[in-house]
Amino acid sequence: MSINKFLNIKLLETVGMVSINAGKAVMDVYKEDFQVEEKSPNHPVTKADMISHTIIKNSLENLLPDTFFFSEESEEISWQERQKWKNYWLVDPLDGTKEFIKRNGEFTINIALINEFKPILGVVYAPYTSKIYLAATGYGAYLKNATVTEKFLSLDDNCKLKKVNTFEKLDELRVVSSRSHKNNEKMKKWLSLQNKYRLIYSGSSIKFCLIAEGKADIYPRFRPTSEWDTAAGHCILKEAGGNVKDLENNEIQYNNKESVINPEFIASRY
Repeated sequence: MSINKFLNIKLLETVGMVSINAGKAVMDVYKEDFQVEEKSPNHPVTKADMISHTIIKNSLENLLPDTFFFSEESEEISWQERQKWKNYWLVDPLDGTKEFIKRNGEFTINIALINEFKPILGVVYAPYTSKIYLAATGYGAYLKNATVTEKFLSLDDNCKLKKVNTFEKLDELRVVSSRSHKNNEKMKKWLSLQNKYRLIYSGSSIKFCLIAEGKADIYPRFRPTSEWDTAAGHCILKEAGGNVKDLENNEIQYNNKESVINPEFIASRY
């Protein structure tokens, strides 16, 4: 059965509400004096990560037929099992845990639907700023203001993002990057090759969304990311007219190898 037959605006709205519900739980923890644990070196986790994971998993795992669920906080699933999947939800229940811990507001809930190596639906919700970005293949990309108290989400052409102009001549390249990336040697070399640029710093999947929104032009990434970090933003950017490609100009794919680490990539409006 093709999962694409279930792809529509109603599904996008439903998944958007799932992210908002998870966002409310995340913001409840944000107001607390929460504990931070290390699940591995330099990979912190909080109660917010786990609560968000549980809410999303319970909401999505039976939403579509023959569709698996894979989250950053899932128990380990073997490659022998994952390589059989055609369709699955790929989730980062709290993208930007370090930003969450720093309380700078730059964290998101990421939900993507993967079909045969490609993201065909993506939702990125930034609960601190009350912004939600959504996209589905063939339906375009959307941006709405949505607080964590929303009970209903409705999408229409008024909140549809215009496709980014890929042919506009730029006087200044707006480069979006993580703050932790600014001293990376590959990044410095790449920037040295640009004529005129301005750096914009942001955390989590907001970087993809800034390009989709037309507020940035390019996001070069030369440090490791995981597939759940990028899939939702990838879908949103692609439906807004951009793409995410590796350094050999191939669009990045998902669940096509044992490792969940992405290649180095360039996300841009081109």
